[in-house]
Amino acid sequence: NVFDGCTALLVLVGIIVSETGTGSVGPAISCIRLLRISRTFRLLKFAEGLNRLFNIFLLSLPKLLNIAVLLVLLLLVYSVLGVHLFAHVQLNGALHHHANFQTFGHAWLTLIRCMTGEGWNELMHSLAKDARYYQEVLGSPCIPAMTDMMSTDAGWADLKEKGYIDEPAGCGSAVASYVYFVSYTAIITFIILNLLIAVILEGFEDGGEQPEVALIDRCVDEWKRFDPDLTLETSLKSCFEFANDVITWYNEEFDDKLGLVQFTTTSSGQLDMSSVPLKTMAAYKLQITAERTVTILESIKFVLRLVISHGNLSLLQDFDDVDTNPEAKKLVRNPLVVRQKKLEKDKEILSFNQELAAYKIQAVFRTWQARSKSGIKVYTDFSDDSPQQFLE
Repeated sequence: NVFDGCTALLVLVGIIVSETGTGSVGPAISCIRLLRISRTFRLLKFAEGLNRLFNIFLLSLPKLLNIAVLLVLLLLVYSVLGVHLFAHVQLNGALHHHANFQTFGHAWLTLIRCMTGEGWNELMHSLAKDARYYQEVLGSPCIPAMTDMMSTDAGWADLKEKGYIDEPAGCGSAVASYVYFVSYTAIITFIILNLLIAVILEGFEDGGEQPEVALIDRCVDEWKRFDPDLTLETSLKSCFEFANDVITWYNEEFDDKLGLVQFTTTSSGQLDMSSVPLKTMAAYKLQITAERTVTILESIKFVLRLVISHGNLSLLQDFDDVDTNPEAKKLVRNPLVVRQKKLEKDKEILSFNQELAAYKIQAVFRTWQARSKSGIKVYTDFSDDSPQQFLE
């Protein structure tokens, strides 16, 4: 909407200025009206594949800029070197008024043309012609030491009088020409330009469809079903159901065999805390609010931990490090998550595994207390997630 509003506003300004005839701004108004074409970029919003490719290209721009700076520096060096070596070579063949090294500007444009691979070898051979070629083939003798003659006042005046300053008549150099163009083609055409292509391809490869990226997008879409009012919070039971639904989709989409979260519900439809394994929940570090609800950020991180661990809880130790984890970086940039993090500042955040441990301890104590009153000795084994009780 902001993009459309800015485009419409600029077009309206262009119409007003053109109708009032204020000043000579015809070309500027035409450029402003051309901004209406930029609305075609809105198609990126509806074409998911095209949108991904465009974003990948934008992410590759910093690397491309570094290579572009290196390319400009090399062109600058070779342009200055070309003027120094070939500024006074007599025009012939592919070396003409539109492609030469007589000035820095002409040298720059000539090298840009050679960078595309067009006629660089013909230009190389034209600059390699010696005095014998000019004398026997062209019938136009050249001056072998023209650069040396121009270094003295008398020599420069003599060349100026003969018109050789405005129309150089120097001889070429085969060694200088071959070394110059072969090195230029090898460095610029075969290395730098291919490096540009490699950076773009690397960006497309890194930004391809990745399971974690698709998983986060699926989590955000699935969350709206469990939280239709977008309060950005849900119950513990809904959080586990949300995780199981996303994991089921993940298994079908990527042909995986991730296990679901094991839990049961009470007769009232609430989460049965005794059915939740304590050791597993301690590893997944699920955080809850004081109202015993789970935020969208914690719910999605819970799902990501389930997927990344694949049952191996040791893989989760670096997940919370946002500076080194790309999935966590993408997660915290999501608009819904950003909104939730702002709301989270005013809420008290608790550890679910601590709540779960307290609940299990209380449950065991109540069982022990009830059976002690009836004269039954109870021994409890805490070696597993679910304490086992033995009667004597």
